[in-house]
Amino acid sequence: MEKFLDAVRNGKSESALTFISSSGLGIKNTLGNNEGPTRVIKRSQFHRSKGWINNLFTKESGDEPDTLGSIIKSQKEKTWKKVTPTKFIPATVPEYMDASEVYIEWKREGTKWVIAQVGWPES
Repeated sequence: MEKFLDAVRNGKSESALTFISSSGLGIKNTLGNNEGPTRVIKRSQFHRSKGWINNLFTKESGDEPDTLGSIIKSQKEKTWKKVTPTKFIPATVPEYMDASEVYIEWKREGTKWVIAQVGWPES
């Protein structure tokens, strides 16, 4: 988890992408406890589209909502709280969010832990 967070904090999106599951990354919009479908973005789509990389890992601009990357970079504490054996939520989030709306969920893929799903409002 810490290596992924460090890659995002340091703007190393290509390094951060190595933590994404080979079967793709589930992205959940948690705005208002949205129970809608989870989008799955294949790892290859990240390499073809800077938009997905920017949406996940870079800081928002102007009136755009926070990205997962901006939330990670804004953390006062480096550690995230483990809420299940595979799910983590941040210790702090922007004041208009609830910490449970932002999460990173991991899974085992062979011998490696990879990110299976992320969630944040407006994703």
